[in-house]
Amino acid sequence: MTPDELKALIHEVAAERPEIGPLEESLKWGEQSFTPAKRNIGQHGPDSAAP
Repeated sequence: MTPDELKALIHEVAAERPEIGPLEESLKWGEQSFTPAKRNIGQHGPDSAAP
């Protein structure tokens, strides 16, 4: 699998999962990073323990 194919697969899977949705791409520590465009993805609500 090429890097472009992997990137396409990441976007495809995220698009199929409504709880994830579209992704934003950025560089973190010189590496490609994918972050959900919707905020607070992965949080379970106001009663969740803060890190």
